[in-house]
Amino acid sequence: MAKKKSNKQSTPLSPEKFLKEKASNLPLYKCFISKNYKEAGEVMAIISRTRGNGKLCTANFLIDLWCLGIKDVFGNVNLEKERFDDYIKENSEILMECDYPLVHNMIYGAEEFAEEIEINPHPSFRLWKNLLAEDNDDIPLMEMEFGRNGKYLLITEAGSPEAMLIPKLKKKLGDDFDFIISDHPTDIDFDEDEDTWIKEEKDRFHYDYPQYPAEPQLTHPLIGDILLNKDIDKQLSRKDVDKILALPHDEAARDILNLILWQIGKTYPIINENRKFLPDNTLLMDSLLLLAIMESKESFTAAMEILRQTSDFQYAHLDVESSEYLLPAMLATYPDKERLDAIRTFLNEKGHSSNSYIFFSEYITGLIEKYPDLKEEAISILKDFVDKLPQRLEEGTWFNQEVPGFYICTILDLNLTNMLPEIEKIFATGKVDSSICGDLDDVKAELSMPHAGTPASRVATRETLMKYLTE
Repeated sequence: MAKKKSNKQSTPLSPEKFLKEKASNLPLYKCFISKNYKEAGEVMAIISRTRGNGKLCTANFLIDLWCLGIKDVFGNVNLEKERFDDYIKENSEILMECDYPLVHNMIYGAEEFAEEIEINPHPSFRLWKNLLAEDNDDIPLMEMEFGRNGKYLLITEAGSPEAMLIPKLKKKLGDDFDFIISDHPTDIDFDEDEDTWIKEEKDRFHYDYPQYPAEPQLTHPLIGDILLNKDIDKQLSRKDVDKILALPHDEAARDILNLILWQIGKTYPIINENRKFLPDNTLLMDSLLLLAIMESKESFTAAMEILRQTSDFQYAHLDVESSEYLLPAMLATYPDKERLDAIRTFLNEKGHSSNSYIFFSEYITGLIEKYPDLKEEAISILKDFVDKLPQRLEEGTWFNQEVPGFYICTILDLNLTNMLPEIEKIFATGKVDSSICGDLDDVKAELSMPHAGTPASRVATRETLMKYLTE
């Protein structure tokens, strides 16, 4: 007997939501690994899964088997099979096809090996690990050797962030590890495309920085003691959070905002000069969550100031999932007309990072979910920005090609079928990253599907934010 067709309506997903909710259940296509993985300290592992539209969701994991674990991950949620196969063919001298359990054991094993010495995986792993199967008994356990000659071996360059880990390794392991440091510092070895992308982002960015506090002037020094002295690898304790929340909220919120502005002023010049900056605390992460939990009006001010910083700044302090912290802060209190006008003004200003423009594509969906009476205003902001996208893309001095991709995803999420003409004009520029939203035919197909209404976003409850902050 043939199976009945499901009547469940389909809701388009943004790339991040797609990875979190769907990716691990997609059928495997192919897996690859570096041919020299048994001898090399640094290897590449590639996983690809087939989407319902026939395209692939892929992730490339850069793995240090000797010390650092997961060094980087990048991928594509909507890649044509032909492009993927061409990439593998071009790299056939260094890659070989393998079974999934091998890459699974290697990735999770390297992560665990590094975490034993308190080295966390690259922030991008948090998102792309959703392409992996759950790490349980369903996947055969394979014995694998990590480290070299029974020891951790760190290989890096003088002056690099990794070189700064040596004191930490000495404290943890004593002399029971090895390291090789090049005599002369060298720049990160970006390929030509990424190097060009970085230069273009820097050329586009402009901000007349205000005068930030030289020192944090706090009404309640306890807040600084807690937030600045917390172990960077641990969460805040519930006891410490309760101490902060027991203070008068207006005074505590002003102190937290003052700390944020002081930290921005202290670190943005370093980050703008050196992309390798590693923060020595999680002040901005913790502070944004605290302000959101307190439902303080200062949370909007803090988030907007962070959104005015470079992409490098946001990645350094908030990692690859910066919206996990910025979105709750921006949605913590009902946005009055002044705040909505501030957002419109921001989106009509040239000089912000592409990352910040992208953030507001997600904010609009969250705004509608949390404050349904603002749906008309939120869609008006979206349409105003989208109407100007073709001209700004043609100018080439506003943002990268990821930006239109994410705004098209928002239109799909909200099922705004009446905006198809605007979408067609955007695609006509030839400046859309289709790996994010699909090509024009994909978008038309998504818009034609039955829709269940506004999709659930990641608008977190106070309880969820508290768990995120302390667990």
